[in-house]
Amino acid sequence: MNRSDLSPSERHFRSRLAQLAHDHWLLRGTLSVRSRPCGKPNCHCSQGQLHASLYLVQSHDGKPRQVCVPKRWRTVSARR
Repeated sequence: MNRSDLSPSERHFRSRLAQLAHDHWLLRGTLSVRSRPCGKPNCHCSQGQLHASLYLVQSHDGKPRQVCVPKRWRTVSARR
């Protein structure tokens, strides 16, 4: 397909997509919510109300790697 065959809105969309892909770092991975106890004997998690953390899970050289996403970076609440 030739670019001249596309409508102006399709050309604009493809151009904007190319700009975003070129100007920004893109990550391929999955966001995952992990729940765990902290180990403090008097914490609410010792009664079963675990602490939730958000992780970015990626594959590097065929092995899964996970990185904790800091609370200040979270803008959208993750669904369980």
